Amino acid sequence: MKAKAEFIGRVTKDPETKTIGKSNLCTFSLASNRKNKDGETEATFFNLEAWGQGGEYIAKYAKRGDLVALDADIRIDKWQGEDGKP
Repeated sequence: MKAKAEFIGRVTKDPETKTIGKSNLCTFSLASNRKNKDGETEATFFNLEAWGQGGEYIAKYAKRGDLVALDADIRIDKWQGEDGKP
């Protein structure tokens, strides 16, 4: 089973690309606004990665300030220090 999500927001900086092995990786961030309980607007920022053809498409067509809509699989990176603690 996969965790899926939809993101709608504005690109906060131009996407960056690099090649890892034989795959292309595009990293970018997205700001999405929502209203809180008091009716005030709050921004939530997401750091995202797109691999392969999806990443190539984003790098080619998206730039800072563009409004984009994405369907994505969610994967959470887990980090562990040298002492074995997260």
